[in-house]
Amino acid sequence: MTILTLAVLFAGALAYAGATAASALYLSRKREMALILTRRLALLGAGLFLLVFLLRWAAWGCLPMTTAADALVVFVILATAVMFVSARDTTRAVSSFYLPAIFVLVVLCACAAPATFGQAPRALHGVFLAGHVILAFLAYAFFLGASVTSVAYLFQSRHLKKHHTVGLFQALPPLERLDQSLFLLIRHGYLMFAATLLVGAVGSFLAFQTQSAFTEAEEQIALFAWINANTSRHPALAFAHHSPNGEFRFPATAGRLKAMGVRAGFPDVLMVWNHNRDRRCGMNYVGLAIELKRSDRSNHATNEQAAWLEYLASQGFRCEICYGAQEAISVFCEYLQIEAEGNDDSL
Repeated sequence: MTILTLAVLFAGALAYAGATAASALYLSRKREMALILTRRLALLGAGLFLLVFLLRWAAWGCLPMTTAADALVVFVILATAVMFVSARDTTRAVSSFYLPAIFVLVVLCACAAPATFGQAPRALHGVFLAGHVILAFLAYAFFLGASVTSVAYLFQSRHLKKHHTVGLFQALPPLERLDQSLFLLIRHGYLMFAATLLVGAVGSFLAFQTQSAFTEAEEQIALFAWINANTSRHPALAFAHHSPNGEFRFPATAGRLKAMGVRAGFPDVLMVWNHNRDRRCGMNYVGLAIELKRSDRSNHATNEQAAWLEYLASQGFRCEICYGAQEAISVFCEYLQIEAEGNDDSL
């Protein structure tokens, strides 16, 4: 997948190189076909870069926007989109000023990609964080467009002062039209930045609201901190084991573990310890199986996890779904009949 992604990226870079060459031809000779070719090749390059983005997303299962190359891919796509939106109709000729700036970004991306495309991008957790990053890139794209339009404005102004009103001067829009376009680009850039701050603030507030609840991994660590601290007094706890099925894996690692026999839904904690008689229900158990979830009950057992618990219960295990480490500790204490000691040692 990495080789295919790099091949598509370099094909997109070639398209942008062709668009830049065509824009240079238009700037020097003012040929309408060169401008048409510039815009078509730029559209092709943006389409290929969008395909790179989708391939990276499919390969790693998260939005690819955190590595240098991924960020440049997104920025190039958005900058090209801004070019097509802002430089149209009477301002189409401004496209020839966009392409050299965009091509510099493409070259930087092509240089960074071989070293970073073999790595997984860091996941952007939550819609608000992803939206915050995308809006920030879009704001930068608008400001890049404003910078390019400023260059075209200065070009027109300089030639007007020198009374050079032939050649490219005739192809570019009048100063009033460029001034209007520049104003709109700056306005949209600041609006995107305002939206970026707003989305980021809302996302931070919601994240702060849920920080009081530990993650499932933190609950697991807390449970085994208690187990390890009490194993010397209660040897049965030494036979408690955690199966790390739910952790993120690279696709290759996940495939290898599946081939080795890792099963989806297997309980988080399993303790094989034959209990003569459970005082709670009077049953004999061969062991204890616990599926551990967050204490705020924001996640629940999947169908695969429920099926495993049902099967293990039929084989003589006591099976429980526990919400938080404290609830799991209580189950351990009850199973081993150490309630009083468990209360003293709990977290």
